[in-house]
Amino acid sequence: MSYTKRPWKAIHNGRFFEINAPWDGEKEARINSPSVAYVWNVGENTEEANAHLIAAAPDLLEALRNALARVNDMEIILNEARELGLTLFVCGDSWPELKVAAEAAIAKAEGK
Repeated sequence: MSYTKRPWKAIHNGRFFEINAPWDGEKEARINSPSVAYVWNVGENTEEANAHLIAAAPDLLEALRNALARVNDMEIILNEARELGLTLFVCGDSWPELKVAAEAAIAKAEGK
């Protein structure tokens, strides 16, 4: 699955927020750039926050994929250490839950 080129930017056009992506060759989206999404006020004054969250989605997905890769690396290291009879101490024991949550969020972003 491929996504629209980033970075995405939330831009208020005077009536609602547009989530815009840069034109080919541009580094940043502008008011007349192609729109990825439109965010309207649904009566809760959340449209600005929603717009910025949507605009951050590609960056959040990349960061989550990178974090999950580091968790997987650490899991391999811990398993190898156990096989060698070594004990490694890691802050916290919530990794399995974090890994499952990260995998679920990535799958959702990928339409799975």
